[in-house]
Amino acid sequence: MRVISSTWCVLLLLLLAIAVTASHEPRFHVRPPTNWVSGPSGLYFDPFTLKTHLYMQYNPYDSVQGNTSWYHFTSYDSVKWQDQGIALKNDNEYDRRGAYSGTITDGDYGSPVVMYTCVADGDVQRQCIALPNKKDAQSGRKRSLNSFVKLPTNPVLTEKDVPGLVGLNNFRDPTGWWGNPDNTSEWLVAFAASVKNSAGVPEAQVVVFA
Repeated sequence: MRVISSTWCVLLLLLLAIAVTASHEPRFHVRPPTNWVSGPSGLYFDPFTLKTHLYMQYNPYDSVQGNTSWYHFTSYDSVKWQDQGIALKNDNEYDRRGAYSGTITDGDYGSPVVMYTCVADGDVQRQCIALPNKKDAQSGRKRSLNSFVKLPTNPVLTEKDVPGLVGLNNFRDPTGWWGNPDNTSEWLVAFAASVKNSAGVPEAQVVVFA
């Protein structure tokens, strides 16, 4: 019978202890401590606070997709990130199934505007807007962008605005807004959608709104 030396026993115990206690996360991997997480949304650099804001799809209640909300992290250097918790919840009838992917763009007077795909029961995908709450928006270098107020007119774009839309679950993923070069008083924004072409065949398209 082979006898294992005491030195090897100690090394084995140390390795087991490390395996149990060590974190298996990549060093620069940003994610909530628990539950389902998916694509990033609303990456935004705040010129007032010099912080980068990173939002991502998140389920507060389970490890599978559902109840999609926006989880929030901030950073000054894109290396060290501070956990800010949930910033945007799916708490209205029009986004009961989820506050899906979206963007944050500076609107008039430098105020951030959130546009996101709001998903209602039946997987109906529409577009909604949220703004920082008034107190936070006016706090300058102290603003957190961790609390948003949804427009009372949401959803601002629906299936009725996309002629030829195929199904109600194929209209999503807004881009950031950009100025219309042909009309300086307008903003433009684009979405992905499944739309029937001139031959009546469904195809993936980019639809642009002013």
